[in-house]
Amino acid sequence: MRVAVLLTLSLCAACPGGEYARGGGMADFASARGETNGRSFDFVSTKPSGAEWTIRIRGRAMWVAYAKGEKADELGSFNLSDAEVEELWQRVDNADIPNRRRGKPDDKHGTVSLHLREVTDDGEHDLETVFVSRETTDDDIIDLADYIADVVEKHRKERPAF
Repeated sequence: MRVAVLLTLSLCAACPGGEYARGGGMADFASARGETNGRSFDFVSTKPSGAEWTIRIRGRAMWVAYAKGEKADELGSFNLSDAEVEELWQRVDNADIPNRRRGKPDDKHGTVSLHLREVTDDGEHDLETVFVSRETTDDDIIDLADYIADVVEKHRKERPAF
């Protein structure tokens, strides 16, 4: 899991998409380095075996990686079609992350963590995180996971085993 987290942190800055903000001068620019603005969604599925799929969506870009122990496989990033973007974000909205119970990690069955970052009216960000057991019967979560797996398989010829 540590490898995937490090991979996510180091590579997510390279994810295409989103709007990038700049300050007015070098001092402002240096202090805001890496700042991005826009809606993003992370889907992370962790199995009890330690295997982890990490999916990040920002705008129309999707980034995918898999890790187990010291082994990591970055499937990279790709752009979604207009229809895929619309369908994906509709399914994220259907999951209603801001109004879900926070949940907790499920060590026995594995956990799916959902992280939704949205820009507020004042330009700040709300970050909502929920944890769902991989054994969920929640149709909205299953539908979202199935759609993400379909899109990854279409673009990368590998189906994630969430």
